[in-house]
Amino acid sequence: MKRVVNRNTLPFIILFVIHTALLIYTFGKNKNRKSLFILLLSNIGFAYFFEFFILNLFHSYEYKPNLFKKKYLDNILGAFLSQGVFVPFASIFISSFGFGWKIKAMFAIYFAIVERIFIKLGVFKNNWWRTMYTVFLIPLYFKISESWYKGLIKGNSNILFTSFLLMTWVTGLSVLNILGVLRKVRFGLGKIYSWREHFIISTLYWFIISIFTTYTIHQKPNWQGKIQSFLFMKGVDWFLIKMGIIKSHLTNGLFMNGLQILMLYLSVIYKNIIYKGQYAVSGEPPSQKIINYTNT
Repeated sequence: MKRVVNRNTLPFIILFVIHTALLIYTFGKNKNRKSLFILLLSNIGFAYFFEFFILNLFHSYEYKPNLFKKKYLDNILGAFLSQGVFVPFASIFISSFGFGWKIKAMFAIYFAIVERIFIKLGVFKNNWWRTMYTVFLIPLYFKISESWYKGLIKGNSNILFTSFLLMTWVTGLSVLNILGVLRKVRFGLGKIYSWREHFIISTLYWFIISIFTTYTIHQKPNWQGKIQSFLFMKGVDWFLIKMGIIKSHLTNGLFMNGLQILMLYLSVIYKNIIYKGQYAVSGEPPSQKIINYTNT
C-alpha cells in the first residue's frame, strides 16, 4: 500500500468529506433514521449490482486513486468510493427531503462535472463509458431511491424483504472483499488467482449465500434457521474448495467461519430493524407515514 494522501487520492478524500457531511446532515434532520439506514444499504446494494456488470464484467472505466500497487485493487477502491459512498450518500439526501427533478438534474450535472475533472486530473479513465451515460443514469438512480423510500415507509412487503437481502449481501460482501485485499480469503480459477476473478466470484458467492440466509432467517427466526443457514454456507464452501475455487488452508477457514457467524448475527439484527414493530419500518400508522414523507 502506498501513502494514504497523495496527488491521486486527494480528490477522492475531498469528495468523501463532502458527501459524508451531506449524509450526517441528512440523518440529523430526519427523525425516521431507521428507514434512512435501510435505504442507504439498499442503495449501496443497487450500486454494487451496477458495478458488478459495468466494471467487473465489462471493464467500462478505471479509477486511479494510487493507493495500492496492484492497479485492479486501485480500481475497485475507486469504484467503491464512487458507487458505494458518493452516489448513495447523495441519493439519501435527495430521497430524505423529497427533492424534485430540478435538484436531481443539478446533482446529475454535478457528478458529470466531477467525472470530467477526475479525467483531467488523471484519476479516472473512460474505456467505453461516456459522461453522457452518467448524466442520464444518475437521475434514474435517484428516482429508484425515492420510490424505494416510499415503499419502505408504506411497509411494502416486497421492498422490505429485498432490502433485507441487500443489507445482508452488501455488508457481507464488503467484509469479504476487505479480507480478500488482506489476502485472508481468496477466490479464483486455476492455479493462479487473479483479482478480477476474486471480485467476480466473491460477489456471486455471497449473493447466493445471502439469498438462502435471508429467506431462511425470515421464515425460521429461531435457532433452526441459523443452523440451516450456517450448514448451507459450509456446504457451498466445501463444494468450492473441492472445485479449487476457494484457496483452502486453516487461516482462510477461520476467517470464513468468523465472517459467516458474524453475518448470521447481523442478519437477525437487520431483520429486527426492518420488521420489528406493528408498522414495520417507521412505527407509525400508514396514513401518518405518508403525511410525514410529504412534509420532509
